[in-house]
Amino acid sequence: MRTPWSAGRDRRYERLSRLAYQRVPYYREEWAAAGTVAPEAAPVPMAALASGHRFVPIGADTTAVLPSPVDLFETLSLSERYTPDDVLFDVQPGLRDVEFIGPKRTGRYRVLLAADADVDPTASVDPREATAAEYTRSARPVLLADPDQLAALRERGVPIGDRVLRRGDFDDLAELDVLWTVELGYLGARRISCGRVHIRPGVDVRLLGSTTVFTRLDRQNPTLLHIAPAVPVALSPCSHHAEPALTV
Repeated sequence: MRTPWSAGRDRRYERLSRLAYQRVPYYREEWAAAGTVAPEAAPVPMAALASGHRFVPIGADTTAVLPSPVDLFETLSLSERYTPDDVLFDVQPGLRDVEFIGPKRTGRYRVLLAADADVDPTASVDPREATAAEYTRSARPVLLADPDQLAALRERGVPIGDRVLRRGDFDDLAELDVLWTVELGYLGARRISCGRVHIRPGVDVRLLGSTTVFTRLDRQNPTLLHIAPAVPVALSPCSHHAEPALTV
């Protein structure tokens, strides 16, 4: 199934594919094992990413790559429930040195420390309470959290507003607002206008045979090409938008 992505996205996909089979150990080894003249695209099980070094291009720095704020901004913009004028409060176990996630210092970003965050018990002010207070004082807050984090915040007595984006992985595809996995990062979001999960511009999704696979076009280190989630995901046209969307 050919997806109607822009020509620019297709070119990025082709460039990344060439890089993978020329310089990335995992894909080079798979090609050699297949014994074919040209590489043949095949789904890569998500579990294979546990051997992370095999997805790093030969000669590249093996230092862990931190998530880019751009990934998050692209994802939230898809949801139709977030604007650059909002203040995003991201529930995380630790603070991040990020103030804005959008272009030209737009999209203010704050961390709301998770209820189980590791904090200094001798501190005069609990940083969890401080970040929660900032959230409750904000005029335009949008909260991003997974269901367990939300439940824990409520147990701590943090008043949760009505603008909440639920973060989840493929297991939660039917309920989530923002699609994220540890291995692939932010992938897409559910649009209000159609109720389906769409993929952000920095990610390619397509069918290889009957398997839906994902490629991070905006990341070369590690190179993540044709990654298949453990949970089967369907890809089909969206009647409201000129692109395919995901369903369980």
